[in-house]
Amino acid sequence: MDRHHLAHAEPTPILWALRYLIPIGEVTILGGHGGTGKTSGFALQLAVCTAASMPLLGIETRPAPVVFYSAEDD
Repeated sequence: MDRHHLAHAEPTPILWALRYLIPIGEVTILGGHGGTGKTSGFALQLAVCTAASMPLLGIETRPAPVVFYSAEDD
């Protein structure tokens, strides 16, 4: 490979579900202690904002269809 090839290569732009925090097509973990609102708070709000094409906490979301399933509750 030509050693100058990478010097002129353009990186693939990152598509964001939640700008600068959750990339599309990559594995993302919401980590924290149980009961702190990761699912019922943050993930559900992210799903609603994504479906409604609204920002979440002032951060741009990428509009998309959403299915939300949670198997954590009784």
